[in-house]
Amino acid sequence: MLAVIIGYTDRVNMSVASVVMRAELGWSQTTKGFVLSAFFVGYISFLMVGGLLASRFGGKRVLGIAVLAWSVFTLLTPFAASESLSLLIAVRIAMGIGEAAIFPATYELFGRWIPASERTGAVSRLVQRHFHWGRWRGSL
Repeated sequence: MLAVIIGYTDRVNMSVASVVMRAELGWSQTTKGFVLSAFFVGYISFLMVGGLLASRFGGKRVLGIAVLAWSVFTLLTPFAASESLSLLIAVRIAMGIGEAAIFPATYELFGRWIPASERTGAVSRLVQRHFHWGRWRGSL
């Protein structure tokens, strides 16, 4: 799924950009760690919420809103970084919240669209292909 590739690309590209941002913005290694971990604060906090929303409103709708939300916060990242560290951390948390819905929504879609006998193969292909493709893409 394209959303998974884009999501992993967004995750990895900040790791690459943070090296330059650390030098340009005068961050310590600890500050860089806070910026990178802020994403996962939002992500981990909202995985269950994403699953509940996907169950209630459907994976297609939740995934669409999630992609829109994290895309907006990705676009806001350079502005936030230039304004303040607190704003950047808030944007990274919000981006994590948006991306938290990727897998719950995807699995909800799989549960509805893919026959039970084929779901294991579909999930393994999702994991095998899209995770690695997104990580590779983000490091370019």
